[in-house]
Amino acid sequence: MKRKSEKKSNSKRKFYPLSIILSFILAGLLAIAGYLVGASFGIFRSNIFLESAAKTGYYESVHEKFIENAMDLGKPMMLPDEVFEDIVDVDKMTSDIKQVYNSRIDKKDISVDTSSVKKKLTDNIYKYAQDNNIAIGDEQKSAIEEFVTSIEKEYKTDVDITYINYYVSFRNMYNKFFIILIVILLVLAVVDIVITIKDHHYVHRGLRYVTYATLAAAIMTGVLPLFLFIQGRYKHLNIKPVYFYNMFVDVINKSLYSFMAVSVFFILVSVGLIIATVILRKKAEKGHN
Repeated sequence: MKRKSEKKSNSKRKFYPLSIILSFILAGLLAIAGYLVGASFGIFRSNIFLESAAKTGYYESVHEKFIENAMDLGKPMMLPDEVFEDIVDVDKMTSDIKQVYNSRIDKKDISVDTSSVKKKLTDNIYKYAQDNNIAIGDEQKSAIEEFVTSIEKEYKTDVDITYINYYVSFRNMYNKFFIILIVILLVLAVVDIVITIKDHHYVHRGLRYVTYATLAAAIMTGVLPLFLFIQGRYKHLNIKPVYFYNMFVDVINKSLYSFMAVSVFFILVSVGLIIATVILRKKAEKGHN
């Protein structure tokens, strides 16, 4: 008789409107927090562009472009290509790109040291003139100095990653509110979980609704990034130059991976909650018996 009455009472309490509502709210809170964390470890991670630059050959391509542009600028002055070939190596340019990038991230104003580029190019021009018996007067010296200055400007432009200032502005804005938003979301989530569990006589029954929320959060943080990654529409953007496009696509890929990693985390949490629910339910049944 006792078991029958218990079954009747359990069947009457199958619908928990408060827990259902709280589960939906919790799923939303966790999903928003998940996207914030995913963005923090993805697109807004401080060195993500440098990692992608190294992976996609960005440094080597920028170096090649700089040398080619310098050669083109030297043609009106009848300067041969060999004058420009060794004015700067890839390692030096890579170091300067990283320095400029980090200074933007750290909100510092630095000036790239181009003295070695200037000296090497100037020496090469004078050596070329000497080897070919070309007289250099005051007028030619002034022209050479002006030309070398234009190459310095070209170098400073090339070591500055395109659009980085816009990215830094968004990143600074994001970082300004990240901690505040995460704390608010976590506090609300904890309150939500506590109320959900308190809505039930047994803890394991409340945990079921928490599990529903974590599974929903896993879907919300995983499906969209996975869809965008599979669809790959962002890979068809017309971005120039090609080496910047390659770096940009790799940054987006890494960011989507970070969101999908958050989704996997929620799945693992859900599995843990399911195991905890089963254990607590068995304990409740044994205690009841």
